[in-house]
Amino acid sequence: MKRILAALLAAAIGAFALVGAGGTQPAAAQAATIHVDAGNGEPGYAVNAFLPETLTIATGTTVAWHFPWIEPHTTTFGTVTATTKPAASPATYDGTGVLTSDLTFGNPNGSVKPFEVKFTKAGTFKYTCEIHPFMTGSVTVVNGGNVDSQSTVNERRTNNYVNRLGELKSVAAGLAAQSAAVTPMASGGNKYTLTIGPATRAGDDVMQFFPAAAKITAGDTVEWKATAPTPHTVTFGPITPPPGPGFDPFALPPSKPAAGYDGTGFVNSGIMTASPPGAPADPNEIKSFELKFTKAGTYQYYCILHADQAMVATITVEAAPTPPTRAPGPPNTGSGQQGGDGWMLIAGAIVAAIVAGGGSVLAARYRATR
Repeated sequence: MKRILAALLAAAIGAFALVGAGGTQPAAAQAATIHVDAGNGEPGYAVNAFLPETLTIATGTTVAWHFPWIEPHTTTFGTVTATTKPAASPATYDGTGVLTSDLTFGNPNGSVKPFEVKFTKAGTFKYTCEIHPFMTGSVTVVNGGNVDSQSTVNERRTNNYVNRLGELKSVAAGLAAQSAAVTPMASGGNKYTLTIGPATRAGDDVMQFFPAAAKITAGDTVEWKATAPTPHTVTFGPITPPPGPGFDPFALPPSKPAAGYDGTGFVNSGIMTASPPGAPADPNEIKSFELKFTKAGTYQYYCILHADQAMVATITVEAAPTPPTRAPGPPNTGSGQQGGDGWMLIAGAIVAAIVAGGGSVLAARYRATR
């Protein structure tokens, strides 16, 4: 009996040691490559985080950063300058100098190649994404002892993602439950105030307009308000001419018809952002954009930067009531903008143009707004 109790006690101690070590394994048993994610998301939501944010590996191990979502990211060690060039993958890193991936637009189908780095020297190396300042991580490289296994990395990656995505969806649900604020205008008609997707304190983004489908009357005005440092646009109509290689969406100036929008032509707010509380005021910051609608119809609009993430919404304009002294005439249905999938074609053209011209200009522009 004593031998049995001793064996059970030894097994319990061994199990406790495994739990206490967080499911780690000896450095010699670690796989040659450990896989992690640089961001993730789903339509309407972008989780801007390295998943997981911390990692312990053995010297000589390669880390592969995958890009499973459309929001662009970099994996950057050190401080990038104007002369820094992205490294070719696979790369090696000993903790000195600057090492960065190119600005990478991911894809849920896994077609985008990961950025792989082999770590050749022990130490703790912090890294970030160039265009998402809250998106940080660290790799601890050791010559011996316990390190992460792929299974424990996968578990932390999933838990981190699910928790952050849940927070985003909670924020979105609260905004979706609210109606647009309506204010009578001295010039006639009403002004409807809509919200452009907010960001969480962790830097994740709700890529949506609220409400997603607004209904107004011809002669009314819609105001969109930015709520986060994340750059967005309010854009109606296709870009003319279509985007080509090296297209820079940040260079498109604000434009709208002086007499109001009747469903024709191109309308663009310009890049809209809202600096966080306490940040220095930016005199060039566009925090709001207004547009008067003059003709009945249903009009689809989108964010140039994030249409590929389903950041699209509609404004339905109803005909103004006919004065009672006049005989009612046939309804003016107007003409909408793109069809249901028009924004997808526009988004594809924009992303293709940016990728064809390289992401360095976009990264610099995007980073300047954060």
